[in-house]
Amino acid sequence: MNAQVLERLAADKLTENWLAQYERPRRERYLRNLSRFGEWLGKEPKILLLDARRRGPEKANRALTDYYNYLVEDEGKAPTSANQYITRLRGYFTANGVYLGRFHPKTDVQATYERPKASSLSRQDVSNMVKSRKKTRDKFVIAFLAQTGQRIGILTAIKRKMMTEKVIRGHGIVTVPSNLPNHRGENVNTSGREYTFVIGRDTMKLVRQLDKLPGSWDSEGRLKLSPRQMARIVDKSAEAIGIQDRQQTKIGESWSDVHPSTLRKYWKKCMVDAKADTGAVSHMMGSNLPSILRARKFTGEELLEGYEKAESRLNVL
Repeated sequence: MNAQVLERLAADKLTENWLAQYERPRRERYLRNLSRFGEWLGKEPKILLLDARRRGPEKANRALTDYYNYLVEDEGKAPTSANQYITRLRGYFTANGVYLGRFHPKTDVQATYERPKASSLSRQDVSNMVKSRKKTRDKFVIAFLAQTGQRIGILTAIKRKMMTEKVIRGHGIVTVPSNLPNHRGENVNTSGREYTFVIGRDTMKLVRQLDKLPGSWDSEGRLKLSPRQMARIVDKSAEAIGIQDRQQTKIGESWSDVHPSTLRKYWKKCMVDAKADTGAVSHMMGSNLPSILRARKFTGEELLEGYEKAESRLNVL
C-alpha cells in the first residue's frame, strides 16, 4: 500500500476527526481500510463525504453498498467480516457530521447493504442493457459478465491475450490460474484452484472492437477500469432501461437490485435451464466445489459443449 497515500490521508482533518475516537493500535488498521476503500472508489473518500454533506447520503450509501458486495463477491469476505469493514467506514462519515441512516449489525447483518435479489433477468433485459450503452467498453463489460458468469474481480485482472490464446468455434477458452493477481498484486481467484471458463461469441466480437480503440487496455493488457467503475456501468445500464428498484425500504435507503453478481446469477440460470452439467457449471463459475467434484477434470471442448446448449439464451447482441 502506498505510504504517501496513507500519510496524506492521516494528515487530513476529516480523517483525524474519525480516528480520534479510537486507541492508537486501531488507528493504523482503520486508516488502511479507508485507503483501500478510496483506491476501490477511484477518488479520495473525503470527496464522497463532502458531496454527502451538500446533497444528502444517497451516493455515499450506494458506494458502501457496492463496496460491501465487492468484498463478499470478489474478495470472498464473510458477510460479518464485510460488515465490520463497512461499519468502520460509516464511522468516518458519522464522525464528520453525515448520518447515513439506521443500521442493525446484529439482527439485520446484510439488510442495510444488500437489497433482496432482483427477479431473474431475461435475455431481453440483458440485451437492452448492452444496447443502452454507447461506449464499446461499457457494452463489453456487461456482455462479459453475462456470458461468462465470472465475478467482477476476474474481469479487473484478466489480460487481453488470455481471451484469445485458445479459440474454438468463435469462443474464447480461458484458463484461470490458481493465482490471478490484479493491478495491486492481489489474487482475485477466490477459489484458490485453477479453473476454465468460456467467453461467448458476442463478447469476443466486442474484444476485437476494443482492439481498434486506442487506450482500451493498460500496459499489461488489462481493461482500464476499476471494480467500482464496472459496477457503475452495470447500474447505469439497468437504470437506463428501467429495471432498477428505487423504492424506499424500512431500513436505511434502497439501492439497485441489479449489480455485477446479478449477471453472474443470470448466466448460471441460463446454463441450468439448458440442462448443462451441474459440475461443469460450478467449475466454470470458479465456485468452491464439493469434495465429490474436486477430482473431476474437464477439457475445454467438454465445457464448450455444455456452454453451447445455453448459448441461444446468452446471446446479447
